[in-house]
Amino acid sequence: MTGESPEDPEQLKSLTLRVPDWLLEGIMGGHVLTLDREYFLLTGGIERAIYRVARKHAGNQPKGWVCKMETLHIKTGSESPFKKFTFRLREMCRADELPRYAMKETTTQDGSPAVLFIDRAFLAEEVKERRAADAGQRHREDGRAAWVDAERDPRAFDQAWSAWIEKGFAPAEFASACSDKRAVMPS
Repeated sequence: MTGESPEDPEQLKSLTLRVPDWLLEGIMGGHVLTLDREYFLLTGGIERAIYRVARKHAGNQPKGWVCKMETLHIKTGSESPFKKFTFRLREMCRADELPRYAMKETTTQDGSPAVLFIDRAFLAEEVKERRAADAGQRHREDGRAAWVDAERDPRAFDQAWSAWIEKGFAPAEFASACSDKRAVMPS
């Protein structure tokens, strides 16, 4: 075969590419978006187009980015009828399989159908915060139940709970401490 050995005159020795100035400036200035590796596993053209739009606009915004379905239809350049496009978007929201970004169907203030794109990293943080808040609320409820079960004045609970927390005691230990009727609770 020709062009396979280094000595072959048809073997490519060098290649010169002329990159447009705007592309070179973008690369050098760090203004080029990276694509998630999973982007290349997307098989549908609409999925790839939606990912690129989400990557550009949602970026790393903690609250995500909301876009009207009509605007997405224009931004993706889809030639599908709008009704078919929105049907496909709703399927994508239900499947929620876009790399990096969660997709949730929503509406804008004017009632237009829209999609919320939010970086999954921020969703994980939100879940951790919610779980911590739920645990704190659960400790308080358990503490109140133990307070009442120990026949203490229910009206004094809030003050005792606040004092317990302010003194740096663990919220999880409040219930066991107040179920001991001999324990002197902070006030």
